[in-house]
Amino acid sequence: QHILARRIERLYNEVSKKLSKQLALEEIYSHFELMPASYYINTSADQIAQHLRLVHKFLVRQLEVAATDAALAPVFEWSAAPSQSHSRVTICTWDRVGLFSKICGALTSAGLNILSAHIYTRGDQVVLDFFDVCGPNHAAVTDAAAIAAAEESLTHTLATDEDVDFSHLLAKMHSERRELPRIREARIPTVIEFDNEISQARTVIEIQTEDRLGLLFALTQTITGLRLDISFAKISTEKGAAIDTFYVQDQQARQITDPDRLAAIRSKLEAAIQRLG
Repeated sequence: QHILARRIERLYNEVSKKLSKQLALEEIYSHFELMPASYYINTSADQIAQHLRLVHKFLVRQLEVAATDAALAPVFEWSAAPSQSHSRVTICTWDRVGLFSKICGALTSAGLNILSAHIYTRGDQVVLDFFDVCGPNHAAVTDAAAIAAAEESLTHTLATDEDVDFSHLLAKMHSERRELPRIREARIPTVIEFDNEISQARTVIEIQTEDRLGLLFALTQTITGLRLDISFAKISTEKGAAIDTFYVQDQQARQITDPDRLAAIRSKLEAAIQRLG
């Protein structure tokens, strides 16, 4: 804890120096006050400065919009990492139920593959999510048309409070995507584990399974459907295996400790994975 506090203080000083000519000190200070501690573990001063500029852009736009739909519309920033074969899209918007699932659905339906995701919610309900994504060719997303399509899909999905039905889109994608001939490697079995020790206020769900098209959307949609709130997620995909970790709470902001409820969550998640084939 002490080491993290020192790190946060050092980051705050660096970021304040970087942005002193661009943003009010209160804005920088409140970002540091409002972000969860987990945010500072792997985030650099440059990244925090970039996030602050994005949050500033989002909040300034709130002053100009009148319609609710426009207030819910996200702002984006893209950065390509061609050598790592992915691009990072950072999304800033207001928090709401099922937000993470909607973003996953919008990115998937725009034909992008989600390799990793980090979601953070500030104390004032401003959300900062970053997703590392690649195109169907497993390369960074740099094509202007592909970026525009993803932004349009995200804006359309997030600017309304209605539920968007992505299921038919996923079905369409599956039918379009012919099975590529490949040697059947060993199937990766599905393992779902729960932990109530790592976090004091949240239950951690870790899912290891074979990576499949639309997996993340199916999992997040199932978790949201179970009336659980995802406050943090860490997604990683390697060599055909997906390891997805979700920090969740019930609607009373409590951990899930009841064995029957945990068993029900497990079977719903297993069923969602099986449906993907």
